[in-house]
Amino acid sequence: MSGKPDDQNPSVIRFLAINAVGGAVIGCLAAAGLVLTDAGGLATLFEESDSAVSASALLFGGFALTFGSLAMASAVMLLPRD
Repeated sequence: MSGKPDDQNPSVIRFLAINAVGGAVIGCLAAAGLVLTDAGGLATLFEESDSAVSASALLFGGFALTFGSLAMASAVMLLPRD
């Protein structure tokens, strides 16, 4: 720790949350792009599946989690040093 007051903790959490949400949105857009372009027959698989809602929730959730984590981690790595 750098010895700064604890007043800055909410701003750090806000910074991380904004980056995580931004990455999650990008992840959902990427997953939507894959489904809309029918990459690898993904949209066809969803249409023919009995559990399309579960499959799409897993796809979008996985992309959102992965991209959100990557955005948050890269934001932390790009923070200036004290």
